[in-house]
Amino acid sequence: MFENLFGAYEKLKDYWEAKLVTPDWTNYNFWILDELHRPNFNDKNYLWCPTLANMTYNNPELVMSTVPEPLTELVVKLGLQDSVKRLLVPVDSGGATRTSFMGMETSSDIVFKVFQWLQFVAAMKLPKNKVSSVVEFGGGYGTMAMVVMRYMPHVMYTIIDTPLMLSVAYEHLSTVFPANQLQLITEDTPFVHGINFVPIGLFDRMPGNADVFIALASLCEAPDLVVNMVADTEWFGAKYGLVSFWNHELMEKLINKDNMNTKYHPSETFQGHRYVNFQRKQITASKVSKSSKAAAALKA
Repeated sequence: MFENLFGAYEKLKDYWEAKLVTPDWTNYNFWILDELHRPNFNDKNYLWCPTLANMTYNNPELVMSTVPEPLTELVVKLGLQDSVKRLLVPVDSGGATRTSFMGMETSSDIVFKVFQWLQFVAAMKLPKNKVSSVVEFGGGYGTMAMVVMRYMPHVMYTIIDTPLMLSVAYEHLSTVFPANQLQLITEDTPFVHGINFVPIGLFDRMPGNADVFIALASLCEAPDLVVNMVADTEWFGAKYGLVSFWNHELMEKLINKDNMNTKYHPSETFQGHRYVNFQRKQITASKVSKSSKAAAALKA
């Protein structure tokens, strides 16, 4: 039981960096690990361990009452009527609540992530054939990674998160993608064209040549030090960004610089959340390993 999850955690657990994680998230990780060891959780229902469920699940009823109509409009606008169902296929792992949309079984979380992604694609007129690398800061249990990889299977997708959350995502995604497309990153592990899982303590191993940067409510739950570290890498070199946050003065400041075009999307689903797409006007080479804030934080 949980061979992929606990096997991944054994490989990644030493790459925890306390100063890069808030006390709240430190506690959440310890609570989740404790709950996952309880006998009532298994590989079919682990997403329902209390702390994990409270942190990663959107309100299914709220999502399905507000998202289907605008998502359907987006699908038609982008001409994806014949291919969107491939993005919506549910995962036979973890126990995500099932729902029905467009005549098929899926989950409310997948519906919401597909909506966020396609809204971003439409707003930025994202050129699919020119995207080769995506970086996500804080990937939850991997739903957005799954949606993007189904939409653009040719890309290298990299998630940076705590060792435990990466292990949960690895377990979840191992039922969707073959093993050779999932890579746990340590000091000397090569990256693959698939999904790479980078623990927060190896921030300086992050690629600096991303085309798209994603952070869905994760940066506003990170220490300001980390937010500045990410911005110091120029969003890992990305030209395009998809971020969400609630009231956060530092994030507002960083994504409204003169070299960025930003587009705000009001949220009817989760009041107080701000969904922002950005496009950087000038792109310079990003060297994550030479980031002054990253180097200072990891050596302090």
